Amino acid sequence: MNFKSIFKKQNILPVAVLLAICIVVAGVLGAVNLLTADRIADNEYQKVMKSITEVVGGEYAIEANVSENAADTVTGMYKVYNNKDDMKLLGTVATVKVKGYAGDILLTVGVKVNGTVSKVIITSQSESHGKAGMSSYPDKFAGVSAENVGSVDLFTGATVSSTAIRNGVADAVKAAMGTSEPEPEKEVLPKTDEEILELAGELVQNEKGFTKLTLPGSDELQRIFNYKYPYEYIGSFDEIIKRKKQIFQFYGKQ
Repeated sequence: MNFKSIFKKQNILPVAVLLAICIVVAGVLGAVNLLTADRIADNEYQKVMKSITEVVGGEYAIEANVSENAADTVTGMYKVYNNKDDMKLLGTVATVKVKGYAGDILLTVGVKVNGTVSKVIITSQSESHGKAGMSSYPDKFAGVSAENVGSVDLFTGATVSSTAIRNGVADAVKAAMGTSEPEPEKEVLPKTDEEILELAGELVQNEKGFTKLTLPGSDELQRIFNYKYPYEYIGSFDEIIKRKKQIFQFYGKQ
């Protein structure tokens, strides 16, 4: 074999060009993924948080501790109330992750105070069975009591997926029934200039959905919504300063 002929310029050049194209494409894909990953994660997070109140029909939720006896599939637990003023408990909500046929299935399961399932929402899934009507399978659990969840019929032709969902709902209901109601957090109002500055700093840095401002002995309430990801802060500096000033204005510190 003539190795010199293999490494001639006309043979190496196409390989080099192809390698360069692969490197450029890989770099572009990596950059796109980096730019969109946070947005995708935020959208998924918002979808889950919305489902928590939706499955029970309330407006206000407080995170509760997951019982030590809960199944490993249970990823979160919440107590849902009609609103923050009346604080009437409507039920308990559990978020669950189970293994389906093609990947993980994320569920949000609402359980009323009487122990029946209020609603089940699939917030994420990778199933590709294509069976007509499978998307409505979670609706079969609405109104089912805790002891009868395991009796809900499986979906013909998608037994793996429907079994995973049924088991996940059963785990959620069992965990919800063993969760006590948490004490609502007591709010500490800022009093000094240092405390107000600390709250202003929290507005810039924290990862909560909003900063809530209240006055002692008053029903007045103001929410200042926060950004969550770095790219949002980078492109909205003027807005951040504006929101920070709102804290001083609210407490009369011009």
